Amino acid sequence: MRALCFRKKETKKNRGAILLEFAFAIPVLILSLYFILDVPHIYRLSNRIHKLSELYSQCILNVVNARESKLLTLNDLKNIARGIGLGITGVVGNKKYPYTLSTYIRYVKGTTGGFTIKWTVHIQNQLESGSLTIDEDNSKNYSDVTGTNNLPGDWKNFKISNGEEKIVVETVIWAENEGLKKLFYLLPLAGSKFGNQLSAITPVKGMLDGDNAPA
Repeated sequence: MRALCFRKKETKKNRGAILLEFAFAIPVLILSLYFILDVPHIYRLSNRIHKLSELYSQCILNVVNARESKLLTLNDLKNIARGIGLGITGVVGNKKYPYTLSTYIRYVKGTTGGFTIKWTVHIQNQLESGSLTIDEDNSKNYSDVTGTNNLPGDWKNFKISNGEEKIVVETVIWAENEGLKKLFYLLPLAGSKFGNQLSAITPVKGMLDGDNAPA
């Protein structure tokens, strides 16, 4: 009888030890899976977006210089955004990329000690579905900006002379965690952004309709 009780106690102890080991093993397993699946994916994505702002700016110049009418249109900006998204994912709509590529295109004029942003076009390319959305307000104006704290992204190194004109492109990749079904590919990005690259080009003659945003 005593031997039976002893075996029962030993069995309970063994079960407790196994459960304790299992509790320690689960986080290690998840972390290992994360590094196996997520890190290479994020590394590839980071490489692909490294010079997106510069690419977008160059595409703008290529588009307007390739035709007689140099006027930049909203449709031009959308088509470039689609093309860049396709370059990242390989196909239109890729479930391996549950991210949004946000592109800000701004017309900036230099002022004394700062600059004025005459208009902003913000295009969001949802890489998972391939759909594009554009902010309703395409004429957002930052009057005589002398500091850049109220602007998204990395503007601290942006320089412009009084009277100078620039088209400034900024690209940002962002993602929001939507539960366990999208746990992977999102852990380093959940609710965050990365990219914030700036690229500035000088508008060519006839490219802009005064201070009006592309239509």
